[in-house]
Amino acid sequence: MQADMAKGIAERWVHDVASEMPGFAGAFFHGGVTWLPDAAELPATSDLDLIIVVDGSLPDVKLGKLRVESVLLDVTYLPRDEVRSAEHVLGQYHLAGSLAGSRVVADPTGELTGLQADVADGYPRRSWVRRRAEQARDKVLAAPRSARRTRRRTR
Repeated sequence: MQADMAKGIAERWVHDVASEMPGFAGAFFHGGVTWLPDAAELPATSDLDLIIVVDGSLPDVKLGKLRVESVLLDVTYLPRDEVRSAEHVLGQYHLAGSLAGSRVVADPTGELTGLQADVADGYPRRSWVRRRAEQARDKVLAAPRSARRTRRRTR
């Protein structure tokens, strides 16, 4: 299936289902699909990552992976506070790329669309690239320490 068809199915699901969830504040694509050309084939074994922005507390039930028509969606909730400003998003290695390359699926207030444009503009700037690289490096370097602490607690 072409990426644009898969995105269309995801968009319909967002508008028909997710937009009715309490606290729904918007949605955008995440991960590899954000950089995939619309005419490209989405491999049958791939899922399509979708972030649902939520105002207030996150839902108790995690949706995770769900099949909608012939597309496997991987749905993640994100507190609205995580997309409060372009500066905040640009410093987050796991979010910046998605908002820089993504199209906003739903935006009831118009804030995500403006944020997406600002993130796309700032994304290639050297200072933001450095900040994201440092954040990713720090996370990788912290992982062994975290694993050692977990092992000590379970002994």
